[in-house]
Amino acid sequence: MSNRTISLVGKVSAGSTKVLVSRRLGFPFVIERLVSNFALNQNRAVQISFFLSYDKETPASGEPGGVNLLQQVSSQSYCVGDDDSKTFRTNIKAEDWPTWLKIYAVNSDGFDHDIDCQILLDVLSESEA
Repeated sequence: MSNRTISLVGKVSAGSTKVLVSRRLGFPFVIERLVSNFALNQNRAVQISFFLSYDKETPASGEPGGVNLLQQVSSQSYCVGDDDSKTFRTNIKAEDWPTWLKIYAVNSDGFDHDIDCQILLDVLSESEA
């Protein structure tokens, strides 16, 4: 097994939503950790959701298809913050591949905000899959 970090960064415009999509992941893995970093003055106005998806589609609006990963480990389907970092430990195995990891951001603020997320993977060998 080896570790890999998938970073998804971007910007969500004021009063809108944004979906960020990883590159195609054509190997078996277990998601170990979900991390969302919130900048100063985000004031809990940006909701971040993490998804595991078996398609690369990026919807123009609304949530992407796939499994909401936070719902698997928390009572919430999203996280929020301000000048802090939220980390969620998981043990979610990608059941099939190729897969894509996605971030869905909802900005209810009147200002644009940055998206800064990491998903830590434990890459499995074919025999461990």
